[in-house]
Amino acid sequence: MKTLATLILAVVSVPAIALAQGTIDFHNPNTFPLRVYDFDSGTTTIVGGPGSPLGPASVRVGLFIGPNGVTSISQMAMVGMTTNSASTVPLFIGTFNGGNPYTVTPSTPNAQVSFAFAAWSFPRVH
Repeated sequence: MKTLATLILAVVSVPAIALAQGTIDFHNPNTFPLRVYDFDSGTTTIVGGPGSPLGPASVRVGLFIGPNGVTSISQMAMVGMTTNSASTVPLFIGTFNGGNPYTVTPSTPNAQVSFAFAAWSFPRVH
């Protein structure tokens, strides 16, 4: 259990800018799976994969949007949330799908926004 307390999920969490299309690709294919780094052992595993302490459907991924130029997620609002895939089929391990394209509303023509993805584990109720 101590190991679980020291896990950090490595996901794209760097703010980026979306130009006026009004949509964001809020999913990841299996070529960019969610990964977990275990500080105790120094190992990295894929969420939901063999040996991972975080299984299928155990990680939430949020999409946060804020005004152009914002660099802190605390200055953004969460506008979308999804859970990593519940599938154990290798093609879907470590993936999530919150929408592609995810429509940003309201979307002002030619406006720019800052956005970030963040992920966290959540307790499962049995």
